[in-house]
Amino acid sequence: MADALTSPQRSSPLRRWRLALAIAPLLLAATSVPALAHAAVPAGTAAPPDFTIPHGPVLAGQVALFTAPRAPGVTGYTWTLSGPGVDGGHFSATCGASTSEMESSFGKPGTMHIKLRITNVSGTTSTASRGLAVKSAKVSPISKNMASQATQWILCKRGPADPAVRPVSNGGPPAGCQDEYFDGNIDAIGCLSMLASYNKIPAAEYKLLCPVFPTTCTTSKTPVVPELLPVLSTEPLRLNGIDIAPGKDFVLDQNDGWMAASSATASLLNGVLPLHTHQLKLAEYTQPIFRANLTDLIAKYPALATALSLSGFEVTGHMAVSLAHRTSLIKASVTLPGSFTDSGGHPVTSSAAVIAGNQAGLVLHNLLIAVPSADFGGALEFDHLAFCYQQHISEDFCEKKTGANFGSFEGTSASSWNATAEINILGTEIKAVPSPVDPQQGIGFVNGQLNFAGATASFSPAIPLGSTGVSLSSLQASLALNPTRFTGSIGITAGDLVSINGQLFMVFASPGQPYTFTGHEVGASGMPGPTVRAFALAVGGTVGLTLPVVGNTTLGSGYVLFAYPAYLAVGGNVGFSILDGALSVNGGVNGQFSLSNAAFEVEGNINIHALFLTMGADVIVSSVGIGACGSIGTPFGPVTAGVGYMWGGQVNASVGSCDLGPYGVIIPGAGNSSRTKFQLSVRANLPTEMVQVRGLRGAPELTITGPGGVRASIGAGSKAFGKPFAIYRFGHTTYIAIIKPKAGVYTITANRGSPRITEVLHADGRGGVSLRQRFGVRVTRG
Repeated sequence: MADALTSPQRSSPLRRWRLALAIAPLLLAATSVPALAHAAVPAGTAAPPDFTIPHGPVLAGQVALFTAPRAPGVTGYTWTLSGPGVDGGHFSATCGASTSEMESSFGKPGTMHIKLRITNVSGTTSTASRGLAVKSAKVSPISKNMASQATQWILCKRGPADPAVRPVSNGGPPAGCQDEYFDGNIDAIGCLSMLASYNKIPAAEYKLLCPVFPTTCTTSKTPVVPELLPVLSTEPLRLNGIDIAPGKDFVLDQNDGWMAASSATASLLNGVLPLHTHQLKLAEYTQPIFRANLTDLIAKYPALATALSLSGFEVTGHMAVSLAHRTSLIKASVTLPGSFTDSGGHPVTSSAAVIAGNQAGLVLHNLLIAVPSADFGGALEFDHLAFCYQQHISEDFCEKKTGANFGSFEGTSASSWNATAEINILGTEIKAVPSPVDPQQGIGFVNGQLNFAGATASFSPAIPLGSTGVSLSSLQASLALNPTRFTGSIGITAGDLVSINGQLFMVFASPGQPYTFTGHEVGASGMPGPTVRAFALAVGGTVGLTLPVVGNTTLGSGYVLFAYPAYLAVGGNVGFSILDGALSVNGGVNGQFSLSNAAFEVEGNINIHALFLTMGADVIVSSVGIGACGSIGTPFGPVTAGVGYMWGGQVNASVGSCDLGPYGVIIPGAGNSSRTKFQLSVRANLPTEMVQVRGLRGAPELTITGPGGVRASIGAGSKAFGKPFAIYRFGHTTYIAIIKPKAGVYTITANRGSPRITEVLHADGRGGVSLRQRFGVRVTRG
């Protein structure tokens, strides 16, 4: 038969098409998997996993069983449910490798979409999606008390082919009891089963729970089906890190948020720390769900004292246990060793928080130990001594308590601790307490490694530095790692006349641990943020800047940033005037320098006065020269203007654009030996044309005409306007700006009695700003 189907000599194309059409319905009927689930898979990818869904109609509130394929190397099954019957519309949870079956129910009718993603030990994944039709049925809604935290439920079940494993360590359910239930804040592991209705709850537990059900306590012949079905366990289970051993039955009713057992024991630390015995009836939404007096328990169970010792710190007092997201949060008090007391001589206690999880067991979540003051014979005094631990820096527990800053680890899940204090040693005050100015004072560790350390010392009286006449009045420094960096300040006095204070920041970066400047390391504004991979430092204070021609210039309230080997940045407030006032600037600038080739570039926003222009402008000051772009007012509206000055050259100005390109010489027309008439040919589509007419012993008085009869003239005045012309006289030069000129020939003629014209120059404007192209330089960023 195979030969007949494949041989072109025995089967015509028409026959093959007919046969394919005939068997297609049979192939579709033979499987419940949609055709798309068997679509062709690109080469090199895993085939979609097949999984089974319930056959026949599924009613709202009815348990639906889904079975995933079991294969070697599987590390997890991630189920994603969405649709109108899914609480919240969407829910996802991952089942372990030994639970290949999943159960859930749906509160409303409609089509539910089930997606399975299987992860393998190699890290590869494969996915498949199925649809499930759910029909309408009466379902009791979620109670108001649980509405804010309840979600869709999923029960990961051990399938017939799944091996029996010990699901958790140090207590918990026995081997083989590896089902895992997820819903809202609850994560429970054990031998778990879903009850189809309230009526299926064992009698003793039903008697405890029926007062909170939306029905009476009398036996009802009609089963009451809640939206979230009750969970039953007859074996020990672990729920959010708490071990619960029922005498007979344990019931979790997520629909109303209650747990109940006619007899049960709840404990932590593999039974060493008992939380509850006998009858159990708890509301999940109350906080806390358990309370315990640790002092009484330690007296009753001596082994508990060792279990609750935190490296010499004794956990005592009252303990509270609350349910968190799939974990439990345990809060208790901590007593310091007897050498630390408060001002009244009483032992010092602080708080600790521990997280209990199903897999990790008890994990210290956060710990704060605070000592208001301690005095050791007057020679050594402590104030505001604090020790703070946090499991996750991202939760900001210690940052809020002590003000510490963990640098590059901020926002990560790394664990950390820090210690802070104010210390007085023989009259010298040392502060190691984080502040907004320097949040890396004190000492801090991240994942067991030093992250920062710092302190501030004040000397009264000031300490003389040899015979220099200079005395040290204060010193503040902090060290931070990843990468290594120092920040600090120094205060000195010179005689009785001068007091100087400045901020310092140093970083020892590397290619493996680069550092990106934030611009705020020394409190100066405008500092750039280069990424450095070697030593760098920044200093805030008053900075001197030497410019070509200008000489030494002081940048008030400025900064210096140096990055090895040759990058330097400088910024601050600048003001200078050159060329007898032909160019003066005043404003704030920020610059970058290359120490290897003497190149530098400074940028900022300044007030500039140059030739006939006065404006606020963006400026570039570089080793090439200075250029500025701004705007000025004219009778026909504000127009762009620019100024350029090459060091040692002449100041050039442009109106109508900020193009500061080179000027070309206009040659006088033939036969015009008197140099009184010049013609300029202007091409089309220029934004502006700039003309300089230089005169002997004064700026020429002139008339300019152009295409279409446009005309403007200037006499002895300083400026004249006639659209499209703007004419200015300054010094020995008359400047003509032709704004948006028409293409054609323009004629410039000297007026009678004008100073003799010695030279005419012109420059074509270009679309865009050429300020940076002309005056910008390439600076090495270390």
